[in-house]
Amino acid sequence: MNEEPDDTDELSDLLKHRPDDPFNLIAANEGQFIEHMNRVAFSIASRSDYTGGLTLLIPGGLGRGAITGFPVFPANWYGSMHSSGDLITLSGDRETSLLRIWKLKRAVANLEARGVEFLNVNGDLNLIGHWQQNGYRLLPDECDTRSRSLVVLPTSALLEVRVHRQRKHDVHLAFSKAERAWLQVERLHVDPLFQAQRGDSVYVTS
Repeated sequence: MNEEPDDTDELSDLLKHRPDDPFNLIAANEGQFIEHMNRVAFSIASRSDYTGGLTLLIPGGLGRGAITGFPVFPANWYGSMHSSGDLITLSGDRETSLLRIWKLKRAVANLEARGVEFLNVNGDLNLIGHWQQNGYRLLPDECDTRSRSLVVLPTSALLEVRVHRQRKHDVHLAFSKAERAWLQVERLHVDPLFQAQRGDSVYVTS
């Protein structure tokens, strides 16, 4: 449901005008971002049909990272931050959905409430990669959740997500002599069930 922002929404006013320093937009206005996210989340959580929510923060731009915090959300509401490039990567992955990201965040929150601490320095895509590469498990088998634990995530888990997506998005241009034109082709067996088909170099027009 789209609602017109009220006069107290300083973030909406900020985004309507050109910022003085676009490269430090989040850092310079972090309080307004957090206040806006908090207000929207609690407004939706007040509805009678509320069950949970997810705030996605997507910084745009090239190369430069951004660090910000999330407010204290209502129960079953979580935050997830991804670069615009990583969002495109996830949007083409059939194994990832917004609901699955929400379930991942809920699992992390439940474990943290039981005394498990996660050390993850490479962001939420790295967390998703770690989760997928371990059969959708966050903890190793030997981890005892009856006592406080520290789980250090590898920093390379996000690389596997990006490489896997790049291999699946195997699209090229091929010249057709019959049509005397360049055609876009893609790999036929993108994510095959059978191991023998994974090396097939069969391409079809998209």
